[in-house]
Amino acid sequence: LECISSKNLQPKLSPKNKTVTLVITGILIVSLGLRTTVRNANWRDAITLYSHDLEVNPDSFDLHAKLAGELMGAKRYNEAMVHAQKAVALQPDDITSLGTLALLYLQAGKPQQAIIYLQKLLALDPVNYPGLTNLIYAYLLVNNTEAAKTYARKGLKIYPGDESLLIFLSMTDKNPATLPKP
Repeated sequence: LECISSKNLQPKLSPKNKTVTLVITGILIVSLGLRTTVRNANWRDAITLYSHDLEVNPDSFDLHAKLAGELMGAKRYNEAMVHAQKAVALQPDDITSLGTLALLYLQAGKPQQAIIYLQKLLALDPVNYPGLTNLIYAYLLVNNTEAAKTYARKGLKIYPGDESLLIFLSMTDKNPATLPKP
């Protein structure tokens, strides 16, 4: 019987194969290094990175959604709106994108549009607290106090005693013109 050792299991490479292996390894290392250098040039901030990546992959729902969020955070609302709309068009059942788009419509003073997307969001996730409170707020902005009251009561069944929902419920009896702007 022959004893099996690690020495017996090592492949034996000819000098020619060793050279080919070294050349391939060198090419891989150089190409990955170049790729890293190019990628680092695009990484000034998340907006720059996502914008560059969208040039490469313009139909990426995820990149549009992330860029919309970053632009919204930078108060570049018009640009954010374009990417949020594209994200929702590419992935209509994404709760985060629906919420982002609704917030942008509220910010733009278009609560009726926000209501459409908030209703879609709540159809997918009926216990989504931000979606629920933003929908109530949007209904108050369009002076639909009955709908606001209905959703505030639904919310209180899910989140009993929630202070924000109680405040919204009390607002259904007040003049919506006194509401603060988002």
